[in-house]
Amino acid sequence: MNKIPFIIYDFFGYLASGFLLLAATDYAFEWGWITKEKLPIGIGFLALLVAYILGHVVAHISSVVFEANFFRKVLGSPEDHLFSNSVETIWNRVFPSNFKPSPEETKKRILKKAKKARIIKPGRALFLHCHTIAKRDQAALERLNVFLNLYGFSRNISMALLLVALILTIGAIWSGGCSKLYHHSVVKLLAALGSVVMSYIMFLRYLKFFRHYTMDVFISYAESNKD
Repeated sequence: MNKIPFIIYDFFGYLASGFLLLAATDYAFEWGWITKEKLPIGIGFLALLVAYILGHVVAHISSVVFEANFFRKVLGSPEDHLFSNSVETIWNRVFPSNFKPSPEETKKRILKKAKKARIIKPGRALFLHCHTIAKRDQAALERLNVFLNLYGFSRNISMALLLVALILTIGAIWSGGCSKLYHHSVVKLLAALGSVVMSYIMFLRYLKFFRHYTMDVFISYAESNKD
């Protein structure tokens, strides 16, 4: 009962992405609700609540769009890439870190140990088996939680920045019209372009941390004395 019901991820994983959307919307349409020099306490509390809710919405969207569809169905998960040799595609060049295989000796050790559980090939079943064993070790579990929070934060911020780019673009058109752009609209469009670039960078971070998370599951399993 004495524990605070929030964790650090609530602030960085949800509030950060939520505030990005809230601030971008306020700036894009020049409402001036939260960009005032002196923000009333009531409005500040409401903005905090709305940002937290928006953060959860962004997390859901990023989970569905980025992770469940684009990542797993298009790019492919490290669960598979760590055990296969990289084939040259356009995705390898755009997202190179996602396709790096693990050392051959490591692959053999993991698969050899997994044979005892009647798992003979890489895939989701192997990962789930290794994850179940790996998280029994407290030190391994703590490392996994760190990577989990890091890749979740990166994924959410990447999606939030894409949404920010869309909001700023709509705001630029709203401010200056499709055929008549003035100074504020140009600034908003440049900010939208910058948001897309930062979204790409944060997506690279997401892929990196997700790969580290997956690799740590397999390594912890291989080093574990438990079957």
